[in-house]
Order: sequence, then C-alpha cells, then structure tokens
Amino acid sequence: QVALLGGRLWAIQETHLFTSPLSPVRWTEVTPGNDTLYAFTVDRETGGVYALGKTRRVYQVDADGEGSRLADAPMHDWARSLTAANGVVYAVDGELGLYRVSRGRAVYARPLTRAAARPPVRRIALAGGVTWGVTAHGVYATADGGRGWRLAGIAPLTLAGVLPLDGGRLMVWTGHGFNAVFDPRTGALDEVAALRGYDVVNVLAGDSLWVAFGGRQYESAGRVDVARTFYPGEFAGTREHGFVLVSRDRGRSWTRADEWRDHGVAWVFVHPGGAMTLLSYLGSVRRLTPARGGYRAETLVTATDRNRDSVPYVQEAGGMYFDGDEGWLDGWIHHRGNQRYVTHDGGRTWKAAELRDHHYQALFPARGGWIGNTGHRLFWIDRAGERELFNAGGREARYDAEGDYRAIRHAAAAPDGAVTVLLSSGEVKRVPLPRVP
Repeated sequence: QVALLGGRLWAIQETHLFTSPLSPVRWTEVTPGNDTLYAFTVDRETGGVYALGKTRRVYQVDADGEGSRLADAPMHDWARSLTAANGVVYAVDGELGLYRVSRGRAVYARPLTRAAARPPVRRIALAGGVTWGVTAHGVYATADGGRGWRLAGIAPLTLAGVLPLDGGRLMVWTGHGFNAVFDPRTGALDEVAALRGYDVVNVLAGDSLWVAFGGRQYESAGRVDVARTFYPGEFAGTREHGFVLVSRDRGRSWTRADEWRDHGVAWVFVHPGGAMTLLSYLGSVRRLTPARGGYRAETLVTATDRNRDSVPYVQEAGGMYFDGDEGWLDGWIHHRGNQRYVTHDGGRTWKAAELRDHHYQALFPARGGWIGNTGHRLFWIDRAGERELFNAGGREARYDAEGDYRAIRHAAAAPDGAVTVLLSSGEVKRVPLPRVP
C-alpha cells in the first residue's frame, strides 16, 4: 500500500505504516499510542489519512507521524476493506461486519433479514420457555415449532455453540476465543470475563457439572498439527495448550480443571463420579480424576509420529463413551470415512473396529445418560446399551446450510426431561427421554 498526499509519501511495509517527505527521503514509522498500524486509506475530500492498528482501532494520522484515536470501540475482527470520505471511515471486517467510524462514535451492523424467510439456524437451546436458535451471526427465537423465526440479536463473530443460562439468558461461543452471554431482553452480548482468551470449542452441560474445553487448534494438510496458520488472526484467542474448565453453578463461574501442555482438547467424556477422559486432536488420551482441591491428571496414550496408526485419531470427533473399562470413540477421517475405535482397558490401548449402520456425529449428556446424534437418528446411551429414540427418516434428509447431508441439524437437552431436535427443514420437534430407574 502506497500513497502520495500533500508532498508526503505513505507506505505499508510488512504490516507497519511509514511516512516520509519527498525530499529529503526520511522514513518515520507511525505508531500512535504504541499501536502498530497495518492498513491505511486516504480521504480525498479532506486530505486526511486514516489507519488501522493491531488493536483493531481506527486512527487519524498527520504529516508528523502523530495520530489520534478516532473512536474508543475496536473492530471485532481484522479488516479486509477500508475507505474514508468526508472525515468518516468505513470498513468491512473478516467476518463481513460493517463499520462506520467517525470522531467519538463507532457504529457496527450486520446485514441480516427481519423478513419471514427462514434463517439457516445451526444450533438450538431452550431458555425462559422459548426455543432459541443461532445462525452464523444471528440469534433467533421461534414460538411455532420452527415454522417462523424472529431475529433477536446480532453476533459480531461466527457462533459455534449455544447453551441456556438461568434467567432466560444464553451462553454463546465462537471456538476462537470469544465467549459471551446474550440477554434476549436487551439484545446485549457481553463477554464472559472468566473465559476471556479461552478458545472454547464445546461445552458439555450435565445436571450438576458443566465442562468447557478446547485449546491449541492448528490444522495443516487435513491433519491437525501444532505449527501453522494461513493468515493473521485465523485462530484468535487460541491458547498454546489444551484446557478443561468446569462450572458447578450452570455457567455463572468457572475454574480450570486441567491444562494439557502441547495438546488441544477435542472431546471430553464425563464419567459417573466426576472423572473425565480427554481426547486430543492428534489421538492422545488423558484421564482427570477428582482430587482434593482439583483434579489429578494421568496421560494414558501419547500420540507420536511412530504410533499414529495405533492411537484413536479422528479428524472430527463425534463422541466418546465409557462403561467402566469398556469404551469407544466415533469420528470421521477424510481418507477412511466414518471410524470407530474401541478400548477394553479404560483407554490405555485402542484398536479400529468395524463400523455399524450408524455413526455418531455428536454426543451430549441428558438426565443420567447420553444422547447420540447420527444426523438421521437419535439414540439413548447408558450402561444398558443403545436404544433408538427418534428417526427422522430419509424423506427429511437434505444438504443443510453446513453442507452436510443429514436430517437432524442439532439436538439439545431440555430442562423438562426431553430432547429438542432441529431438523434440516428448520422445524423443531420434542422427543421424550426414557424413564431411568
């Protein structure tokens, strides 16, 4: 990026902004407030120069290389487009959010429809007696079983999950470090301070224990690795090590149960009694056992280049389950398809097993057992085995908004002892759970 304005040169060199007079050439880096500026634009009407910093804030800079912040509020993501006119800066961020920044004021918006068209709802939750759904950037509500959805709020970053909190509020997360609480009454989206910087990829919500996990998300050539990203900010908020956080008050407070050095946590199974088995993105397995003041950690399997064919590696984990020392892991691998691994010694050794006629894409706790979602059927899983609860049937199957050919887009436990099912058609159904002795 270069510009010639009023006898001065402006240039971006390796994500740093410099300016110099034409003669003699004497380059000076522009760093207002010690912020590194990585993009700029020229306002041809006023002759002003405006730039974006690594803190995602907009500055007006002058010929001496000094600058002042245009508005206090930062952008939610890195900018992919920037322009200025008549003293106002307009920007589009990496999540396609729109900004209008003027002196002392920043306005953010996202072009979502409020019309009757059915939005591509991806996840659902029940809170305050209402079925709530999230799309990539919107929070919606339905009162007629999914036949119609109303827009309730806008999220600045792509949402990966949603859970109901007390008081009719919702917890949402992106999987890349933004974890927030949405208040449907006000439309406010407030970041959870206790989870700041944790790239929560999933939350398992049991009756008395909630478990959030994630960390160290790096991917290279179809297999998760520990090295590369493709552009700055791709994994914003990603922690260097894997983590497990627990909450015993339904998400009001969180404490760290474990930090798994050099391993990202891809899945967690919560055993009766509170122990947890962790799966890493590379197929390592770890056990957390409740101990005084926290948890005692034991690594059962460590994945290396030498044993990669004998560890439970899956590119996408669909679920893990244990009944004593007997356990299994369902997942998907691009060159093998659906894959199941089994263990008979509590997770210390694993072997690939033949696939049955279904494969779980997701597993979540529900009133003393677990619900497995194959994308077309729901199963109740407990020590007695696996029982089918719901079959969406082939006629409902279609490619959904995420490109998957399935009838069930998402399923979630309801507080009244049922499962709420979101179909690819956008309809919402309720499925009762079996009675547990």
